Amino acid sequence: MSFFKRLFSRGGHTAKPPLSAIAGATKEIENMSLMEIIDFMRQVGNTVPAGNLNAISRRLYQIALYDHHVAVQDREVALKLVDAVDRDLEAPLANNPAGLAAFRHATDYMKENAKFIGYGSLTWLLEENRVPPDQVIAFIMRKEHAHLLGNAMHAMGKDAVMKVMPALIRKLILNHRSSTIRNDVLVLHGLACAQDLAFEVLFTESERTALRLAHRDYAAARNVLVALGLLPATSGIQLVGSLSDSQLGQLVFRMLRDEWDDRDAERELATYLNSVGAEWGQGFVIARLLLSAHLALAHVGMIYGNATSSRLHADLLHAFPQIRDLGFLLEKVSVAEKVTAADSAISLDLLIFDAITGKGEPEQTEAQFEATRAQWMRGGELLTRRRIQFLYRLRFMLNCLAAKTAGFDGDRQFTDTMESALAAPPTEFEEDCIV
Repeated sequence: MSFFKRLFSRGGHTAKPPLSAIAGATKEIENMSLMEIIDFMRQVGNTVPAGNLNAISRRLYQIALYDHHVAVQDREVALKLVDAVDRDLEAPLANNPAGLAAFRHATDYMKENAKFIGYGSLTWLLEENRVPPDQVIAFIMRKEHAHLLGNAMHAMGKDAVMKVMPALIRKLILNHRSSTIRNDVLVLHGLACAQDLAFEVLFTESERTALRLAHRDYAAARNVLVALGLLPATSGIQLVGSLSDSQLGQLVFRMLRDEWDDRDAERELATYLNSVGAEWGQGFVIARLLLSAHLALAHVGMIYGNATSSRLHADLLHAFPQIRDLGFLLEKVSVAEKVTAADSAISLDLLIFDAITGKGEPEQTEAQFEATRAQWMRGGELLTRRRIQFLYRLRFMLNCLAAKTAGFDGDRQFTDTMESALAAPPTEFEEDCIV
């Protein structure tokens, strides 16, 4: 074999093992370390039978792509060696197309299957880190493992995935919840609008669509969790009274003015605005206000009808004279939502941020885009957080105001937002708790 003659020849007169020993070495090769394979090949030189060479190829793939507790540099060496070994194995097959195709199919499978159960995969990491059974779900659902989740689910198989799906989703919610928001429908709504990798894998297309449109059809979004057995079928959270256009307008406009006026009160937001400069910062504040207005109009339309929402929209156009072309900018938000309805791979809140802060300027060059990418991504994250917070507060305030209008007991706590049992004691559970 020309490769081994070239790679392992060191001169001198190293004694070679008898051919009978070489031919019987296949079983031993399967358990050899990288250095043992190299030493073995130095001994046999270019006299390796094809059967042994095939065994060496398989073992090198195992070392490079599947074995545990192997140094990175050893994996790299194994990959270089197996590439050369495979070329030597392919040489006699040059005039045998079927044999060559079969050999390449086998090696391609070894390489492709590694992303499911090989080095760096979740399956591999579980064993490498010796994760206890009671910690497997938490380990799989770590945020830093989101990009590996799809391949892990493929390796698990459909039946196994269906059994643990509620536990995976429960952990996803826990990973993304804040201490002040316990409405898991809205948490998932935020993930749906942020192109979260784990969310995209765990939910079907129809489920993703329903959760993305929770501000327009909350019941449909909630039913996704009901179908998974995470929420009870019937929600006890109902508005107990109706509100006039005037009451709705006063409530919504007060909340939106808070969005506009209190932007310096939030430390994280203030830090971000200081980091991006005045022009981009002002664009972000406008994007945040427009997103909140869009959510308010959609949610009011869901509860009180499109006619009420349209009247509120007309009044809103005159409520913020400091924002030029408010109606046009609100339409941009609506268009962004329609675009992501057709392509869930796009982050809605990043698209909204880009649509508003771009202001029709020429597209950035690749270098310019990379220079501002971190700030752009951070802006999208903050918009998604505001989306959840605003809807959470809006639903709470609408319920409280409707109850007050109906003369309901003012001491009643309207915690519609507590649609979870994940981090609250049982005495705090509402009817929409995850169990």
